[in-house]
Amino acid sequence: MKGMRLIKTDAVSIWRKTSPWLLALSWFLGMLLGVPAALAASEFLVPMMYESVQCSVSITGLLASTLLPFLLSAYAVSLSEPWLLLIISALKAFGFSYCACGVSLAFGQSSWLVRFLFLFSDHCLIPVLYLYWLRHIHGQTKTSVWELPACIGAALLVGSIDYCLIAPFLVSLIES
Repeated sequence: MKGMRLIKTDAVSIWRKTSPWLLALSWFLGMLLGVPAALAASEFLVPMMYESVQCSVSITGLLASTLLPFLLSAYAVSLSEPWLLLIISALKAFGFSYCACGVSLAFGQSSWLVRFLFLFSDHCLIPVLYLYWLRHIHGQTKTSVWELPACIGAALLVGSIDYCLIAPFLVSLIES
């Protein structure tokens, strides 16, 4: 019995030491895999990027893309399963990289501006989300009362700015 407790203690200790590095690795792998996926799908991705940049943004889609990563992360933390943050991180990085590469394929040299405007919410919220993950990846940090509401408030604020200002500006820029 004492040996099992020692093994569990060692595993927890190893997890606490390596988890920030595993988080960075999962983010990097997600980013790395998003690019070849976008390149492989360029035949249908490029026309979809042209179309999606020219359309007005859906409030439900924008809320889903800004709030869902925080809510899934908070759920993983509430379950006391910090390893789930690695999967959420990799998927978020994959989606961001895939979309960023798709914009680059579609808009060439002007893609830097279109990419920033099209992915404005992600550019603003990924650092906040990554800090949230870093705070909880060890599995030992107590969740404070203000942390998740502050993150959701930031996501709602950035989403509102994107919906009211950035997205209409991008559409008017593309149409002109």
